[in-house]
Amino acid sequence: MKPVLALIFILAAFVPLKLKMEAACDRIAPGSLSIGLREQIGQSAFIAVLGGFRSVIADLLFIDAYSAWERTDWTYLLLRLRQATELQPRAILFWEIAGWHMA
Repeated sequence: MKPVLALIFILAAFVPLKLKMEAACDRIAPGSLSIGLREQIGQSAFIAVLGGFRSVIADLLFIDAYSAWERTDWTYLLLRLRQATELQPRAILFWEIAGWHMA
């Protein structure tokens, strides 16, 4: 009987903490995924984003944008920077560099 009561007490103590933590995560979580995003970044990258690799894909797109900048391929640069900022809209560096390269 004691283990059952201990389990109930532990669950009752941690449920409010878990709810508070989930609410905080919802506030700071990146934007939601949409079909428009899937059309922009392609199927493989979208599957990686669903798998939790959103920041990794955004970083790879950002690196690809830098190589487009070195080649002076402005159309490709704009495409990759838009994709990177769409995946990580709260990453200030992506917005600053995109503005600087496109200015």
